[in-house]
Amino acid sequence: MLFSEKPKTRLEDFFDRRDELKQFSSLVERSPVVVKGIRRIGKSSLIKVGLSLLEQPYIYLDLRGVAINKKISIRTIFELLSASETSSKSSRFVQTVKDAVREMSIASVFTIRLAQERTRNLLLELFRKLDKAAKAHAHKLVIVFDEAQVLRFATLDMRELLANVYDNMENITLVFAGSQIGVLKEFIGVEDPYSPFYGRYMAEVELKPFSRELSLEFLKQGFNELSLKPDERFL
Repeated sequence: MLFSEKPKTRLEDFFDRRDELKQFSSLVERSPVVVKGIRRIGKSSLIKVGLSLLEQPYIYLDLRGVAINKKISIRTIFELLSASETSSKSSRFVQTVKDAVREMSIASVFTIRLAQERTRNLLLELFRKLDKAAKAHAHKLVIVFDEAQVLRFATLDMRELLANVYDNMENITLVFAGSQIGVLKEFIGVEDPYSPFYGRYMAEVELKPFSRELSLEFLKQGFNELSLKPDERFL
């Protein structure tokens, strides 16, 4: 349903954006992708519909609920991973992914008081397990970070860890989505010589607001689904 506030997962519920959808679907099979645009413009829906059409297995981490301006602990990151949305046509692969996340999340409870380097290695080991599982099942696993700029508040340098994934784990593709476009660009830092992502290639998909004509068409189709026909003067 077009007027549903939840992110869409089916093409028939996703209005327009066919060019952006085609662009995303083409890019995500080859390289990491940054999806940017203002809040509530459809970034999450674009990603989920695109991955669904490709039948691409993914882990979706929603960082929108994480309190900003506060440090994000390793425990929080593991909790997000444990609660993350997973999708794949292969139930065996999904179970393998969930088992790996659960195993490492439990381990994190017992290492949370240890040195930061130990906890960083624990998270890196999880990504290695996911990479290995993807290879064993002949899949490419997409890991999505929604509102990725929030990761700048993590107690460890997530960019360093994710740059390791970028460089060494060929069965994992990273997708970063964000509505604070400038902050997201600064966080990733492909042009920043001090960033672990410096010089790395990141494809970009930008969602821009609909034109007035498309906005009116969206409203008409949405009301039509509800069997309503409002006066166009009030749209």
